[in-house]
Amino acid sequence: MNTKGLEKAEFAIGELAFNDPSLSVSGKVSCASCHSPVSGFSAPNALAV
Repeated sequence: MNTKGLEKAEFAIGELAFNDPSLSVSGKVSCASCHSPVSGFSAPNALAV
């Protein structure tokens, strides 16, 4: 079994979900809206929105 290909596919699906605003209630906010790579993918707020 080609596990490298599977890992790439899983990464790609995760990246799509992380950046997809249509998964939010409003359809306007994705995980990437708050969780920036600049901040280590953590939300910069003291409390989550």
